[in-house]
Amino acid sequence: MQGRWPRTRRARIALAAVPCAASAVAAMSALAHATAVWPPTTATLVALLLVPLTAATSIAGWMRAAGRDAQRRYRALADLRRERLRLTHARINDVEASRASDLRRARLSERIRIAREIHDNVGHTLTRAIMMTQADQVVATTLGDDMHAAQFAQIGATLDEAMTMIRRSVHDLKDEGTDFQGMMEDAAAVPEGAALQVRLDDGIRQAPSALAHCFAAVIREALTNTVRHGTALEATVRLIDLPGLWQLVVQDDGGKPERTAPRGGIGLADIEERARALGGTATCGPYAQGWRVFVSVPKTTAGDARETAASAPAYATERTEE
Repeated sequence: MQGRWPRTRRARIALAAVPCAASAVAAMSALAHATAVWPPTTATLVALLLVPLTAATSIAGWMRAAGRDAQRRYRALADLRRERLRLTHARINDVEASRASDLRRARLSERIRIAREIHDNVGHTLTRAIMMTQADQVVATTLGDDMHAAQFAQIGATLDEAMTMIRRSVHDLKDEGTDFQGMMEDAAAVPEGAALQVRLDDGIRQAPSALAHCFAAVIREALTNTVRHGTALEATVRLIDLPGLWQLVVQDDGGKPERTAPRGGIGLADIEERARALGGTATCGPYAQGWRVFVSVPKTTAGDARETAASAPAYATERTEE
């Protein structure tokens, strides 16, 4: 390898020994000539002086090369250690992120399980008690026993109040147990091999369970239509949290194709129906350089709908409660 100092120890020693040996041969020759001819000539003296200079220069060069090699090894070792440290920190961060995600999912799952247990056990028992109390009230009223009828009415009102509180607690647990970000990420995922690239911009941190299921279904339907009917290469899913509204925008760059769906189908009509169920609106059509699905849901309407479901009579919602 030209232009580079040999890396092996033997090569360095040999490279330093060659000029020393050459200078020694020259010195011996000059010394023999000096003993034969006295006084020695100028050339002989110069040859004798070159011997220590050559040896010193060779040794200095060898030591400098050894120092450079040691420095290179040290730098390589330091780089290796830094890389290992970086990889270790990256693995630790990945483990911590995975652990935090697992804990969060476990916590959300536990909240959903508790809500389901409350609904299936306590809720059903209170529903039966309410229905039995109302039946006894009707019997007492029919028999003219106004005192017991009033007592049964009071008991029924207390049970209704308890049922309303339980339903509100169940709804709160379901909302807190909803992994909104995870549901949006799953909904925005496209099948492997699809040419569409999806960018998710999630600006909503927490939302009711009903809204999460609505937006997830709309995102899936919109992206499915984009892949199936359009020529888009990119799509953007934006989730916006405004003071009085939750908004969803799905925009692609696939031109303006005709994407119509028959009424009552599972396409665009289904998106509009899901938005109306929460008191919102949905607009689907060409926009900019592609197709846009825009859904807007009022926060007050969604909150009122949840309160209405929580305060509804138990016997009227017993079979519809999730």
